[in-house]
Amino acid sequence: MRTMSNVLAAAVAVVAASSASAATLCATTPAQLQAALMTAAGNGQHDDLRIRAGTYDLSNVDLVYDPSTPEDFDLDISGGWTPFFENPCGQHLTDDPWQTTLDGGGNGRILRLTLDDESDVSIRYVTFLDGHVDPGLGAGLAINYTSDAAGTITVERNVFMLNQADQSSALSIQGGSLQHVTNNLFLFNEGGSRAVAYLTTTAPLGVNFTNNTVLSNSHTNTQQPALQVAAGRVFIANNNFWDNDGFDIDPGTAGDRFIYNNNYQSRRARGGEVVQDNISVEPAYQSGFLNFTPVRGSALVDAGREPQGFLPLWYLTDLDLNGSPRKVGVHVDIGAFENDRIFANGFETAGPFGAGPHLVD
Repeated sequence: MRTMSNVLAAAVAVVAASSASAATLCATTPAQLQAALMTAAGNGQHDDLRIRAGTYDLSNVDLVYDPSTPEDFDLDISGGWTPFFENPCGQHLTDDPWQTTLDGGGNGRILRLTLDDESDVSIRYVTFLDGHVDPGLGAGLAINYTSDAAGTITVERNVFMLNQADQSSALSIQGGSLQHVTNNLFLFNEGGSRAVAYLTTTAPLGVNFTNNTVLSNSHTNTQQPALQVAAGRVFIANNNFWDNDGFDIDPGTAGDRFIYNNNYQSRRARGGEVVQDNISVEPAYQSGFLNFTPVRGSALVDAGREPQGFLPLWYLTDLDLNGSPRKVGVHVDIGAFENDRIFANGFETAGPFGAGPHLVD
């Protein structure tokens, strides 16, 4: 287990407080980040934890949020902050997750959060790189709710890359009343099973896994899924799965399960799923290092779906993972990246469903 020297003595910059019941914390070093989490776990307030843009070497630091007594307070964590006058986290310069990297150095889990009561948690604009845990789940990020706790979890517009774990190498979320995992990139993660994520809750609102890009993840056991979900309601939509070992999707065996408008190579058919408008086409991307934006003629463009109805329980973000508008054209694109060209050669290009038979179910 990793150790961290003098963490209690590390300075936590309290840069603002909107009221007596909310605190804003700023972290500019690994020690400050852990100290901020410790402060948030015990200050009896809602907390907005801001991480200044940069790369954080966490090979000798444990990032843990674990209140010693039940707390009915929310926690929001976001990267991309920069100084503004005397405030070290005074302005949000970028929501590009690559600009705020938490690097585990292959030496331990990067971040573990334990929630209780009715606490909500959100994590945005962060790259979780090279975490490692064995045995255990979630080398990049592990979120656990106590058995009787309820809350909404939002994991949005992050990158999970090169994490390794015995199970669910990148992300593990257990519990809570509603889970949103949207607009994230999962790349080159490796697990003994569940190469990418394990998302589970007994709450009826369940899990939304939407508009993520899940590429080239692997596992050491055969016929395991990249994503496994177990919940009272499972909604998996608009995701780009490709070049992963084993099954791309395992939706679980119970509850209402909807699999819509994804691009994947294989899924574990459990029976009883509602499956519509999915495709299976090798993606073509724009040029550039780690650029997974589909080219205009790709089958992923305009092939997603939008929330419908009075209370859909899921949503589209305003921007994609690159910071481009999330919906350009007739429909949202499949995956975490949106092609931002409406016109090609002076004319609007037809969506993929008018271009050829790519549907798989």
